[in-house]
Amino acid sequence: MSKPAIKPLGSHVIVQRSSPSEKSAGGIVLPKKAKDKPTEGKVIAVGNGSRRM
Repeated sequence: MSKPAIKPLGSHVIVQRSSPSEKSAGGIVLPKKAKDKPTEGKVIAVGNGSRRM
């Protein structure tokens, strides 16, 4: 994994969205408008701010 060109400031995070699936669980092909926005992604970079959880 290469370093990102931008760095998040403070406690911000950069996340890359995962692409939505082309087919539903039942095998039906979904058009672009019917797809939901992705709710999962991959963390690319983390700022050096607060790290409390």
